[in-house]
Amino acid sequence: MEIATCVLQIVNMFLEPITRQLGYLFKCGEKVEELRNENERLKVQIPDLEANIEAVERSGKAATGEAQQWFNRALENWNVKQMK
Repeated sequence: MEIATCVLQIVNMFLEPITRQLGYLFKCGEKVEELRNENERLKVQIPDLEANIEAVERSGKAATGEAQQWFNRALENWNVKQMK
């Protein structure tokens, strides 16, 4: 009985990660579409963030480092994708 319990625990331990990985494999197209949608959503935010940064700078303040870093990464990614 103890052996069966141990085997069952081991199977249960590995079942969830294996199921998750198989889900990625079988839902690949869906995941790619989700990434495309998220990319488009973030792309639309670039001009808004740029306007916010400019407004903050006009008021004599500085944009947060996090906002500036996100904006710079977004612009770099956008420029790389436009070149392809």
